[in-house]
Amino acid sequence: MIIDTHCHAGRNWFLPIESLEFEMNQAGVDAAVLIPRMVEPFETITCLEKQPNATGDSKWSL
Repeated sequence: MIIDTHCHAGRNWFLPIESLEFEMNQAGVDAAVLIPRMVEPFETITCLEKQPNATGDSKWSL
């Protein structure tokens, strides 16, 4: 299993989350930990809510 332990999703990154999923599939990445930008953590939370097996990191966002 390959896990990307530092990944972003949201404005200026991969939005919608399906774009990130596509890139992960192309690279053979099985899972990712989403790290939000401090100024816009709610975009990352929205992405996480769409994925049942998703996880996020940072005390200011979750």
